[in-house]
Amino acid sequence: MIGQDLPWSWILTNQQNYTDGVRFEFPSGDDSHGFSFELIAAASALRVYVPRRVG
Repeated sequence: MIGQDLPWSWILTNQQNYTDGVRFEFPSGDDSHGFSFELIAAASALRVYVPRRVG
């Protein structure tokens, strides 16, 4: 992600109107899917989720 353009970023708000995360989206050249990265607070814990690519 270092040195990449950052065309999209969001501050995430939960259903109780608390800010609880951030999301960053990066392009990845010719791949139209790109790469996204989220940091989300969940009950004072940090968990790493790695989604599987489909297709």
